[in-house]
Amino acid sequence: MKNDHFLAALGSVVLLAASLLLAPHASAAGWNLTDLGAFAGGSSNARGLTPDGRVAGFSLEADGQPYPFLSSGGQIVKVGSGMGATVTVNAQGQSAGAILGADGSMHVGLFVGQTSTDLGSIDGGINVVSRINNNTQVVGYTILANYDERAFVATTNGIVNLGTLGGRFSRAIAINGSGVITGYSTTSPTNNLNRCFVSYGNGLVNIGSLALTGSCLPSAINDAGQIVGTAYNGTASHAFLYDGYQFHDLGTLGGNTSAANGVNQLGQVVGQAQTASGDIRAFLYSAGHMTNLGSPRATGGVSSAYAVNGSGQAIGYYTVPGDSTRRPLLFSNGNVIELNTLLPALTEVDGTFIYLNDAGQIAGTGKINGARHAFLLTPVP
Repeated sequence: MKNDHFLAALGSVVLLAASLLLAPHASAAGWNLTDLGAFAGGSSNARGLTPDGRVAGFSLEADGQPYPFLSSGGQIVKVGSGMGATVTVNAQGQSAGAILGADGSMHVGLFVGQTSTDLGSIDGGINVVSRINNNTQVVGYTILANYDERAFVATTNGIVNLGTLGGRFSRAIAINGSGVITGYSTTSPTNNLNRCFVSYGNGLVNIGSLALTGSCLPSAINDAGQIVGTAYNGTASHAFLYDGYQFHDLGTLGGNTSAANGVNQLGQVVGQAQTASGDIRAFLYSAGHMTNLGSPRATGGVSSAYAVNGSGQAIGYYTVPGDSTRRPLLFSNGNVIELNTLLPALTEVDGTFIYLNDAGQIAGTGKINGARHAFLLTPVP
């Protein structure tokens, strides 16, 4: 059945029972916790956070089908006109993700108010959404029947195949407010060397890498057009910042490798880097200097930062040796805060999907009084 195909394509959806009842706001240690609830008989999963504190995502009903939501008044509210799964949201609360097309495959879906819009598919492939910007441009990539991949940009006018840099694979990873897209692509049908690209909505421009023959994987772009990611510099893989003209190697924390995951509008960069002792630790790069953000562990394990807000706060995770579970962290003013120990009612927070806005609010998914729900954490002034 089509519905079964849709659920299989989502893949990452976890079927857990949850309650529709909303827990009251809880507070401790300077935070308010809002349990956003779930649709009848199901669970809810956060997949984005707006600047004004609205949480987007999808919730499973008792029949296991996903429906997109945007929170309002402390609880989730359905958006769109049917099944779908939000994976990204813009400042206006417009969200994008997966929708079931008439052909039974996963298409690019746009969810605004009570309207769901099918933005299409490339050659009937499986479409994976990465980001939506404030001009309702959606980027991602399509997995074709032969397993080749094509970067795309989609709007209400349809979906555009951005092509490749000459190889079989390309992915659009991020887009800024001006519509500048970044991603990576192979350059030859016979190799898998990835190079970073920019696109203005029609074709790809190869911007290279840290080294002439090195690979390049971008992760984020800000409105100034600064791109960050990870590239091979001829010796090792390092975090980079591309300023629109050239690549800058951000270095490490004393070890061999580093990777950049996020950049704010001020050009501050976060990611993870190896220390001289071989540990991997989250970093903040600002004004030409890389700072070790630390970890709950003195040694061993990994800490990493995904994203950074305008105040220099970062959100990320840590792991312990022998366990790949991502435990969510907030890095703020020199403090490392474990979200799973912040409030007694909030446990098992998913450290892979965690979001931070400029107001310092955090959205995510965790168990609240035993039910798996999306939540919002708001700092108390």
